[in-house]
Amino acid sequence: MNNPSHLTRRQFLESTGKGVATLAAVSAAAPSILSAPSPNKTIGVGCIGIGTRGGGLINSAAAVPGVKVVAVSDVYQPHLRKGVERSKNPDVKSYVDYRELLADKNVDAVVIGTPDHWHCQMVLDAVSAGKDIYCEKGFSRTLAEAKRMRDALRRSRVVFQLGHQARQSTAALQAKDPSPTIWWISSIASEAGAPPNARPTRLSSRPSRASCRSSLTTGGGWCGGIP
Repeated sequence: MNNPSHLTRRQFLESTGKGVATLAAVSAAAPSILSAPSPNKTIGVGCIGIGTRGGGLINSAAAVPGVKVVAVSDVYQPHLRKGVERSKNPDVKSYVDYRELLADKNVDAVVIGTPDHWHCQMVLDAVSAGKDIYCEKGFSRTLAEAKRMRDALRRSRVVFQLGHQARQSTAALQAKDPSPTIWWISSIASEAGAPPNARPTRLSSRPSRASCRSSLTTGGGWCGGIP
C-alpha cells in the first residue's frame, strides 16, 4: 500500500469525490474511508479502542496529511494514555465512554478497533451520530448483528468501510484488474501469525482483574452485550 508521506492532500480528497475521502494507511494497517464536508476542511478522526490493532490504526490515521486525530476512547487507562501519545495532537480529547467521543462535534469519522462483540453497538451509535466509520474485522458476532448494521447503514448517508486489508492492498487490486494482462504466478509465500521480528505480548501489559472490574461500570465496560 502507499506510504502516507507520499499522499498529497489533493490526492486524499479526490480519490473518491463527492465529499468522500479515502484515508490511505501504511501497509501495517487497513485503509479507512472517511468523508469531509469541504475539501478545505481537516478531517477530524476519533479512534475507539486503542489496543494492539487499534494502536496500529491510530498510527496510520495520525500519519496522513489533512487528517487529525482529535479524540480517543478506551476503557483501559494504559491504552487511553497510549492513544493520547500516538495521536500526535497536543489538544486531543480522551474519553472512557465512547459515546462521549461520538458526541464530540470535532469528530467527523471514527475508527473502531475494539473487540468484535462491541462492533454492532458502536457502529449503530456512530450511524446515529452521523459519523463516517472504519470498523476493524470481524464485522459481527452473529448474522443478526450484521443485518442490523447493514440496515442502519443503508438508511443513512454514512460512509462505511470494513477492514480487510488483504483484499484492499495494492496487490489485491491489481490482481482483479479487468485488463487483458496475463498474470503468471511463479511463487506463493504464506505467513501465519505475527512477523518473525514482532515483539511478543508481555503478560504484564494485559489488564489486571482489578482494572477490568473497575471498568465494568464505566462507559459500558469491557463486556458490552456479552453476558
